[in-house]
Amino acid sequence: MPSGAPAATVPAAAPSQTTATYGAWIHRCVKLPGDSGGQSCEIVQQVLAAQGGQVAALATLAIGRAAPQQPLMITAVLPVNVSFSAPASFGAEGGPVAELRYVRCVAAACFAAAPAPDALLARLRDAGESGARVQYANAGEAAVAVPVSLNGFAQALDALRGPARR
Repeated sequence: MPSGAPAATVPAAAPSQTTATYGAWIHRCVKLPGDSGGQSCEIVQQVLAAQGGQVAALATLAIGRAAPQQPLMITAVLPVNVSFSAPASFGAEGGPVAELRYVRCVAAACFAAAPAPDALLARLRDAGESGARVQYANAGEAAVAVPVSLNGFAQALDALRGPARR
């Protein structure tokens, strides 16, 4: 039976994670713990390939920052069968390349990272859909080049940088 008192309204909580898709890239942000209201954002592309009737990840590439005031970093998640004799790299054809230093390996993947140079980001942004690649040497020292689509990269990078820093 209604009491005649208005129901209390509870404000909707802000989502703890948001995502948006731009072509082959996903822009995702996660709310940082605490009351700061800050968030950690990145743009990500996972490169998949069919192997023996199953889909396997060849590489995952992310560009982002752990906190709003930190510089952009490039991180590649690669298979565990990499060689540490040379760093991995990421870049577009004919442009600057970022050398990604191996940070750690866990049971299912190795992580390589480096600061994201402005010249590289500008080249990738202006490359259209021509593509880029992550390169590394596998455990047998054979060169591996994983193609990375730049479809939607410019829009995803703009979203990552925010309206004031395009």
